[in-house]
Amino acid sequence: MRINSKIYPADFNKPFGTLGLKLPMNALTSDNVAGVFNMSYTTEEQAVSNYVNLLMTKSGERYMQPNFGVGLWYYIFESNTASQRIMLKNDIELQSDRWLPYITNYDIQVNNGEDVGDQGHGLNIKIEFSVTEYGANRTMTLFTGAERSLNIEIT
Repeated sequence: MRINSKIYPADFNKPFGTLGLKLPMNALTSDNVAGVFNMSYTTEEQAVSNYVNLLMTKSGERYMQPNFGVGLWYYIFESNTASQRIMLKNDIELQSDRWLPYITNYDIQVNNGEDVGDQGHGLNIKIEFSVTEYGANRTMTLFTGAERSLNIEIT
């Protein structure tokens, strides 16, 4: 019996083929002219989206994989204590090592929002990583302030 599978395009610009949706799914920043969603065309872009997906998914949310996900939302609504920040950092390290072995974390910092002027009410998460050891170094900064909104910046 033959199994049909999708063959992904090589990591260079082609007029066809995508690997998936970029996260966050924001149509306002879409580079895709033909469609509504912002699509990823390289494996590095898709790996970054997979990392965001891992951070945002709550444990037990994904069908048939109850241990998948950091569950960042759980930490946002807990007390902002040093022990909670250490637990979040450990959870990010453990989950990314387990589910995203192609991503190498160099540094994960979880601080309260005092360093960005939030008077200690928010969480400031900075993750320095690369997609495999040959990929470019990337930085993902997640900040949640007193209003409990989440901002994600990837450079």
